[in-house]
Amino acid sequence: MKRISNKNLYIISITLYLVLNILNTYLLTMGTFNRYITPFDYSFLGTFNAIIGNLAILLFVLIFSFIFVKRRRKRILVLVIATLFFNILLFSLTIYTKYYGTAFTISSLNSFKNPSAELGFSIALETAKELFVYYRIILFIPFLIQLVIFILYNKKEITSETTLLRGVKKPVIAIILLMILMVVNIGIFRTLSNKWPLNASRSTYASQNVGVYSYLSYELVGIDFSVNANDYFAKDENIYDTYDSINKNKTSYVNEIDGKTYSNILKIEDIGNINNDFYLDTKYQGLSNLNGIFENKNLVLVHLESFNYFLLEIKEIRDQLPFLTTLISESYTFDNFYANIGVGTSADAEFSVLTGLYPIGTSTLYWDYTDSYNESFKPTSLVQYFNDKDFDTLAIHGDNKTFYNRENVYEKMYEFDYFYNIDDFEKDGYTNDNYNHQNPWISDYALMDVLYEKQNEATNNYFMFPMTMMPHTPFLYDPYENTDTAIKYSDTFENNLSSLALKYLHYMKYYDEILRRMFIDPNTNQFRGNNNTVYLFYGDHGCGLNISDISTIMGRTLSKIEHRKILNQVFGFMYVPSANYNLNKAINEGEIKGSQALVRGEADLYRTVIELFNLPVKDDMYFGVNMFSKEPTFSIDNRVLDCIIDGNAFSMLDTNKTINDLVNSSIYDAVLKRKKLNDALIVNQYFYLINKR
Repeated sequence: MKRISNKNLYIISITLYLVLNILNTYLLTMGTFNRYITPFDYSFLGTFNAIIGNLAILLFVLIFSFIFVKRRRKRILVLVIATLFFNILLFSLTIYTKYYGTAFTISSLNSFKNPSAELGFSIALETAKELFVYYRIILFIPFLIQLVIFILYNKKEITSETTLLRGVKKPVIAIILLMILMVVNIGIFRTLSNKWPLNASRSTYASQNVGVYSYLSYELVGIDFSVNANDYFAKDENIYDTYDSINKNKTSYVNEIDGKTYSNILKIEDIGNINNDFYLDTKYQGLSNLNGIFENKNLVLVHLESFNYFLLEIKEIRDQLPFLTTLISESYTFDNFYANIGVGTSADAEFSVLTGLYPIGTSTLYWDYTDSYNESFKPTSLVQYFNDKDFDTLAIHGDNKTFYNRENVYEKMYEFDYFYNIDDFEKDGYTNDNYNHQNPWISDYALMDVLYEKQNEATNNYFMFPMTMMPHTPFLYDPYENTDTAIKYSDTFENNLSSLALKYLHYMKYYDEILRRMFIDPNTNQFRGNNNTVYLFYGDHGCGLNISDISTIMGRTLSKIEHRKILNQVFGFMYVPSANYNLNKAINEGEIKGSQALVRGEADLYRTVIELFNLPVKDDMYFGVNMFSKEPTFSIDNRVLDCIIDGNAFSMLDTNKTINDLVNSSIYDAVLKRKKLNDALIVNQYFYLINKR
C-alpha cells in the first residue's frame, strides 16, 4: 500500500481540523444528537452564521500556528492539541446540558460556587460513564483522527521551510480578514437575535446561531449577548400599567387564558374539588370564602428534594411509600403541580415559592445577590409578611450555610429570624453518627427531629421552612443500600433501568421514613404533628433521569417534551391536622382533604399562602392563582422554557413541539408577557417602586 505523502497528510490534517470540529458542534446543539438539550428550530441563515463563527475561532488557532510554528509536523501537533481542547470543551458542555437542559453561558459559572467537593466528585464519576454508556466518546473522533495523522507523518522526511505568513504584511492581512469574519458573524446574529427576546435559553439560541466556539469566545472577551431588560418594553409603553395588567391582588381581574373574571377573594363555590365535609364542619360553617381561614395557625413549609409526581403514579413505587400514601389520604393534593426553576435548581424553587416570582433562568439569583445586586434588592416575600405579623421565622437546612449563598440571602434579602444550618446541628449534637447515615451533610432524620424540637420550643406563632437534602443527584449515601431492608423492585426495573435510576428508586424507603419521622415519634410511635399548624409540601425539581429510564418506569415510549413534562412535574400537598386521632392510620385526620387537577406551579404557592393566612400584603402586587381555585393558569420551566397548561405542554423555543394541540397564539403571548415582566421586575429591582406606585 502506497504511503500518503507528508504534504497530503498536512493538507488532510488542516481540512479535517476545520470540517470535523465544526460538525462536532452539532452533537451539542441538535436535539437529534444531544437528547439533553432543548433546541430552537433551525434556520438557514442561523446555521450558516454559526458555521462562520465556529470557522473564525478555528482559523484563529490555525493562523497562530502559521505565524509562530515553522515546521509542518509541529503545526499538526498544534492542531492535535487544539482539537483535543475543543472536544473536551464540547463534552463538558453536553454534560452541562444534561443537568440544565440549556447551553452553557459564562454567567452560569456561579452555579458551581457551592462548596460540595464530595458531590462534585460523585457527579464526575457519573459524567465519566457518559463517555461509553451514552457514546459521548464520538465527540473525540476529530482528536483521534488528528492524532493518527500526526503519527503517520514521517518526521524523518526533510521538508523545506513552509511558513506561509512570513514577514509582517501577511499576518496583519490574515488577522484583519479574520476580524472582518467575526464582525460579520456578530452582525448577522444581532439581526437574528430580535427573534428571541428573552434571556432565558439565550445561550442555546446564540450557540445555534452564532456558533458554539465563537459564542463562548466572545463572552470571554466581554461581548454581551443578553437582552437589556429595559428593551423588553416598547418606548411608549407605561411600565406601571403593564405590571398592573397582570397583578392579581385585586377584587376583580380578567384571567389571561379563559377571559373570565376572578378575584383575590376565593369564594366557597369557586373552590376546586374537596372530598371531606369541609362545608359542613362546624369550624368552617357559614364561611363565604377561604381567605384568612388559617390566619391564626402556624405554617411549616417543607421543601422536598428531587421529588417527582410519577413516584406516586406507579404502583410498584408507591408501595414503597406507605406512610406518605397515608399522609396524602388526609391531605389536599395538587396533582398537576410543576417546578418553576432555572439553572439555580433548588435555590430557584425556594425563590419562586417565597416571592411568587419566576427565576430569570440563566444564572443563580442567590449567588447574583451579592455580585450584581445591592442590599436594597428585597422582593416582597412570605418571610417579610410573616415577620410583619410578628411570627417567628426560621429556616432549617442540614448543609453548609454558604451553600447557595443562603447565609446572605436568608439574613439580608428574606430576613429570616434565624437560619439553622449544619453548624447548629453539630453544636446541638445532631450528628450523622446518631442516625447511622454517613454523608457530607446532616441526615434528614436529624432535620425532622430538630423541626419537632423547634415547634415544641415555640412560644409564639411561627413560620418554619425545613429543607430536605436527600435524595440528591447522583443519589449516593442511601443508608439502606446493601442492607437486609434495601428495596427490591421487579425484574423490569432491576434489569432495564440505569444504575442512577435504580439508586433513585431505592431511596424511596428513606424518603418515606423521614416523612414518617416528621409526624410520628420513632421511640413512642405517638403522633407529634401540631394541630394548630398547616404543613405545606412541595417538590423543588425533578430527578433528572434520562428518557429511556422514565419510559421504562412509565411503561410507554415518551417524546422528548413528554419526558421533560414528567420530570418537571413535582409533588405538592397540604396537610392540616385536626385534633381527631385516627387509630388505624396512626395520624390525626386532616381538616381539608381533596385534590386539585388543574395546572399549578411553585410560584402559585406564594399567592395561596398569602390569601389563606391573610398576610398583610395590602396593595402589594402578586401574580399566579390561588391553588384551591378553579382558575386556569400556566407553569413555566425557566431553564428550557417549556410551558405547561391544562391538557397540553409546549416548547416556547419551538411551538411545533407540543404534546397535544397546536399552541394558541394568545396563550403564547400571555406567557411571554408574564415572563418578560417577571424578568424586568427582578433585573431592574422595581419591587418597592411598583408597590409604592
